[in-house]
Amino acid sequence: MGNTYQYDAFGAPIASTGTIANTYLYSGERFDSNLNLYQLRARFYNMLTGRFEAADPHSGKITDPATLHRYAYAANNPVNRIDPTGKDIEAEEIGIYKEVVEVANPIGEEGHHLLQKRFACLLGEAAGAMLAAQVDPNIHQLYDNLWNDEIPYGTTSCATTEDVIAAALEIYDEDPAVLEWLTNYYQLQEIP
Repeated sequence: MGNTYQYDAFGAPIASTGTIANTYLYSGERFDSNLNLYQLRARFYNMLTGRFEAADPHSGKITDPATLHRYAYAANNPVNRIDPTGKDIEAEEIGIYKEVVEVANPIGEEGHHLLQKRFACLLGEAAGAMLAAQVDPNIHQLYDNLWNDEIPYGTTSCATTEDVIAAALEIYDEDPAVLEWLTNYYQLQEIP
């Protein structure tokens, strides 16, 4: 057996065992032992304070107060969210559909498949294992309408993987965090 680690909610180490060198620790993120900080792509995170060292490059949304604190990690909710990009709150609300629904439904939100479940077979995925975001029901309907505009229902059997990628680029054009999640999760070369 290799190393084992225990952390508090914000990633401060509690205990560890093992002697194998490892720089990927809390949440599978790279720890810089020289700085005593986690490097979360866009900025450094201090697990002792639960804050980023620099402001979020996104200014936040007045309709979502948790996004307005530009130094907070995971909207001050690291038990239910993560922030792998160090950019914005949207990304922390993304995960595997079955897991997202378990968190979203009790609070009146919905799980939204980032690539609609009707395309699961094109991606070789089970619908419940696809990438999804926790969203308000009105936002969910908006995204469904956008997907239907890009690839109308009834033409799904004619759609190609390239069609789905092009639609995703159009639909999520204003949300680079979602595009990054899609790229990493589905290992798609076509999404920048």
